[in-house]
Amino acid sequence: MSTHTPGPWQISASDAHVHVLGKDGEFVAECHSAYTEHRQRYLDNARLIVAAPRLLAVLRTLLTAIEHDPADFTPVTDDAYQDALAVVYELQP
Repeated sequence: MSTHTPGPWQISASDAHVHVLGKDGEFVAECHSAYTEHRQRYLDNARLIVAAPRLLAVLRTLLTAIEHDPADFTPVTDDAYQDALAVVYELQP
């Protein structure tokens, strides 16, 4: 099974290129355009990509808690739920 680049990820941007890099500077993704009027779209795409490791961690926590006891909304699931909401709100335009 392959694994993804460990998070957290970060954005590195120039005039025409937006790169997503791993915590050690490892290349993860590139969003680019020769047309700078699309720059915000590429930055928004990069922000969503950067959120992927955090969202994956939150989903794993929630799924584990639900599998353990679906009827018990514990502090663990509450914290994961709050983390998920935070990511979603951060990504909204």
